[in-house]
Amino acid sequence: MARGEDKYLPRRDQGPVRRMARDYVDSRRTLGSYLMWVLLASLMLNVLPIVLFRLISVFIPPLLLIIVLVEGVVISRRVTRLAAERFPDEERRGVGFYAAMRAMQIRRWRIPKPQVKIGDRIDL
Repeated sequence: MARGEDKYLPRRDQGPVRRMARDYVDSRRTLGSYLMWVLLASLMLNVLPIVLFRLISVFIPPLLLIIVLVEGVVISRRVTRLAAERFPDEERRGVGFYAAMRAMQIRRWRIPKPQVKIGDRIDL
């Protein structure tokens, strides 16, 4: 399953459309994959006694969540459009949401593991 072999994957991860969505997300750096680390750093800033750091830690999470939400919508639309072009006869329902949720996961913890490196071109 970790290697991405279709027969071992859960039903939600199977098929060429989902593989294309995974490869699309895995070949890019996204802010969503750093979301947890930035929120943790923001929490740590809130503990410090310096007022400026506390003020910054109040504004970082909502701003970051808005940015990640917009990024998820953009990724979702691009993957849906790309899937429609490359796989007109395949089932594409939910592929945009699938890609957006994968983009928000920490890259190292994604299952199935990324099959492409950051910056690689995906050609099907």
